[in-house]
Amino acid sequence: GSSRETRSVANDFANRLNIKYVQASKKANASYARNVGVRAASSDKLLFIDADDQVDSDYIRALAESLKYFDFVTSRVDSRKLNPEWAFEAQGPWQETGVEVSFDFLPATGINIGISRPLFESLGGFPEEYSGSQDIAFSWLAQLAKGTKIQFGPEALYLYRHRQNLYGIYRQSSNWGRSHALLYRQFRSHGMPGKS
Repeated sequence: GSSRETRSVANDFANRLNIKYVQASKKANASYARNVGVRAASSDKLLFIDADDQVDSDYIRALAESLKYFDFVTSRVDSRKLNPEWAFEAQGPWQETGVEVSFDFLPATGINIGISRPLFESLGGFPEEYSGSQDIAFSWLAQLAKGTKIQFGPEALYLYRHRQNLYGIYRQSSNWGRSHALLYRQFRSHGMPGKS
């Protein structure tokens, strides 16, 4: 679902990076698109960034270096720089000093991850049944199925963009609400507590 300008922007980096532009239009789902991207990629180190977010100049190097020692790594997140004060105040900071426990269950990170290809493939990729919170489900699956700990790399910085208008916040919150129910359905047998 990217804009027509995406290919042009990607081509602008072709002289510095090995870029492949792949179609992932069969499903309107971020997990599906990420999984298609991984199948087209050739590296054993996989890094993920959402299209509306940014990373600092050391992000790729820092996560790639961490992947020499660990199979699953994440970064520090700045949710202030790209957002107006009201959006930051309404939605707050996240993952500034470590990987936080989600839903009083297990630690989880956002999409700001680096992961080894063997671990990614052993998990079957990102769960495509989720329209949101697939990063949380993926984090939990790595821990439950493979006993993998998420390593925090404070030297890598991910700049997260909150939704900038009330309609965007509503749509994202509604999507998260549906996904949170799916998280509970999938993980309650593993000990995820329900809400009152």
